[in-house]
Amino acid sequence: MDPGSGDLPDGPSGGSGTVPNRDDADRVRDTQTREGPRRRILIVDDEPGAADLAAVHVDRLVDGAETVTRTDPEAALAVVRDECVDCVVSDYNMPGLDGLELLEAVRSIDSDLPFVLFTGRGSEEIASEAISAGVTDYLQKGIGRDRYEVLANSVENALDRRRAERDLREVNAKVTAIHGFASDLASARDTDEVFERVVDAVEEILNFDRCVTARLE
Repeated sequence: MDPGSGDLPDGPSGGSGTVPNRDDADRVRDTQTREGPRRRILIVDDEPGAADLAAVHVDRLVDGAETVTRTDPEAALAVVRDECVDCVVSDYNMPGLDGLELLEAVRSIDSDLPFVLFTGRGSEEIASEAISAGVTDYLQKGIGRDRYEVLANSVENALDRRRAERDLREVNAKVTAIHGFASDLASARDTDEVFERVVDAVEEILNFDRCVTARLE
């Protein structure tokens, strides 16, 4: 457990001194309508209360978020390996694997998965190591609810960047495939073969489920 994660009374309920109930947060989240698929964020902290508190805030502040928490880094790795995860938020000082060791293990499974180190043990040395290891963002827990706003903003930015990069790769792949199709089309023997190739390309490259070709004479 990192220093800085023990100030649990600072919950979103404002002075109640208790960690918000995850079931209540789930009910709030499920009643909200959002466009697009859920974005799944894995939060790893060996202190259960700190993990749940971060999850409640991320649920509420990140559009389309769906959080899952783990208190054991090895269990967190199993989630990354076996389930769909869009971003990892991890504590640094944990038994078994620290945050940077977890980052290395996560990247061996998914090299592009966003990873935010959210630690109460801040130092220039750890920050430098985290940046050198390729962490997406490095944040100190600090004190106050605004730290969770900063965390949520970091997570949302990381998710948006990953989606933009994925979209760009898909567009580039389609452009490359269309270029290859256009180059190969010159080898078609007749008009019927041109039509067949066009239909195949539209279905396979552009993922259209309906295509009509017409000949004008």
